[in-house]
Amino acid sequence: MRHCPSCGVALSGTGRFCAQCGAPVTPSVAAPTGAPAADLAPLRAARAQSNWPAVGVGLLALALTTAGVTFLVLRDDSGTQPVTLPTSVIDATLAPTVPTTAEPMSAAEQLAATRDADRPAVEALVGRWVPQLSAKREGTEADGIVYTAADVLALHSRLHAQFGTALFWSGDYVFTQGDLWISIVPTGYATPQDALAWCASAALGRDDCLAKLISHDPTITDTAQLQP
Repeated sequence: MRHCPSCGVALSGTGRFCAQCGAPVTPSVAAPTGAPAADLAPLRAARAQSNWPAVGVGLLALALTTAGVTFLVLRDDSGTQPVTLPTSVIDATLAPTVPTTAEPMSAAEQLAATRDADRPAVEALVGRWVPQLSAKREGTEADGIVYTAADVLALHSRLHAQFGTALFWSGDYVFTQGDLWISIVPTGYATPQDALAWCASAALGRDDCLAKLISHDPTITDTAQLQP
């Protein structure tokens, strides 16, 4: 039942004015047929259904297919479609390719690298006599050739293969000439005679093997001894 908002008299019908005082009133709105207005449930927006897992699987499958990888889709009874791929396949497919740009070392660089690698062994011989098998620089005229860095490297490689020699730079130790590549047998002896005995046992002559004292002490002047 409606009442006039002005005089309070009960209203009947759906008129727009009060029959008692003539004040305007809000017309009533008829409820939809079949159910009272109070029983109408408010409308709710349909909840959006998220399907992100399926989207993620689809994107992965697209990426692998583009890369030329064949994969297997397994369907279970619940209707889901898991994708099973070995980790190694995914890693190999998605990992970036690192180009190889390293260039081969020059002969001079290889000599320096060999010296650096052999330095601990040579340092352990400081104060000892060793058999010295070669002393060469670029430009040395010997053995019918003028030595280049590649020739010095080849000679040391041959001596290393035969006698296990170590390489060092003469400027790092006491030598009369500081620009020679020296190949020695890395076995220390207490006397020069013991080092020369090794030369004789290896059947190396006077021109191919001598006794050398490995030293950093410049006050020691007698650091080499030849075979008799």
